[in-house]
Amino acid sequence: MTRAAVIEDVEILNDSYSRWLTEYDPLIQIDQLFDRAAAAQAIASKQYDLILMDLHLKADVHGGIGLMANVAKHQHCPVVIITGLEPCRYKDIMLELQAFEFLAKPVDQQDFTTVVRNALRASRERCQPTPTVSGELPIDLVINPLEKRYALWKGRRLILPPTPQRMLHQIASRRGQVVTFAQLSALTCYAQSRGAIRAHVSKIRTALRETDLAFDAIKSVEDVGYVWKD
Repeated sequence: MTRAAVIEDVEILNDSYSRWLTEYDPLIQIDQLFDRAAAAQAIASKQYDLILMDLHLKADVHGGIGLMANVAKHQHCPVVIITGLEPCRYKDIMLELQAFEFLAKPVDQQDFTTVVRNALRASRERCQPTPTVSGELPIDLVINPLEKRYALWKGRRLILPPTPQRMLHQIASRRGQVVTFAQLSALTCYAQSRGAIRAHVSKIRTALRETDLAFDAIKSVEDVGYVWKD
């Protein structure tokens, strides 16, 4: 059974979002949470397929931002942020929080349903096992994300955090095959938007070009993912 958390301190809004979820899927199980303390406890003790969360909670204007740390520690589901922040600030904050998507207040039910549908689809895809990688790495790349060692390209160290290292290993090990956004999302600590995946891949490309100015092997496949082409 699908389980969702609605974290919103305004009762009438919490009720509306919960009702819209039920209209989309009558079988969905919904936990309505109204403050940071209750939300933190639920996030730590239950597993969700979707979290809808207001950034600003009563008596804690940064409550939603703080809860993202709890999500990163305990959950693997998409998080949809609901906020009244100015649209020009959405992109940077989304990348920073690594949320799946943003909805601007006042929320339109049709937009809400579209985002929920996409988020639950992503949640289901993440539950599917990531294909085992058996291909050989490019000869110039030395990397093992299971070891706490630096990756190397042409003998030079790559400055990459753990998540981009895992993504680089997945893409490079499947040379000639498209690695989808969903497969890359499965390598992250918790739910991420496509914008966040693109940011990770940008870090990978930057690190490789810092050691090899001519590097251009990681190609974008529009709306699908990435492929390594020698």
